[in-house]
Amino acid sequence: LQNKTADYFMWEKFMTKPLVDNGTFRCIDVCPTPWPSFVIVVRNEFLANHQDLVKQILQIINEQTSAFKQIPQIEKQISETFNQKIEDASQWLSLTHWSQKNISESMLNKIQNQLIEFKVIDKKGTFAQIVHG
Repeated sequence: LQNKTADYFMWEKFMTKPLVDNGTFRCIDVCPTPWPSFVIVVRNEFLANHQDLVKQILQIINEQTSAFKQIPQIEKQISETFNQKIEDASQWLSLTHWSQKNISESMLNKIQNQLIEFKVIDKKGTFAQIVHG
């Protein structure tokens, strides 16, 4: 943006907030996505060859995220690590939830419909093709 090679920049609201606060960027609007912010994705070939490893990684992620908000002074840690104001880190934590389950079929359809509308994809896949339990 500063080099005038782009007209706008979209990113997660809280990660760019320090740049908005210091005047580097200007927030024009907030555009919530219809999909979750955190999704684990692997290629079919990798899953076929490393299913146990994928399960282990998912187990670790689920264990860590289920306990994340209980870490003492986590707001302070987030604030310092990501150059956030403590109140912004607290607000981010209040709005952020990590599911321990697969995405639902209705959510997947909603996501795919939006991606088709945005012309990011040109066809939808089935739930069985995309989501593995």
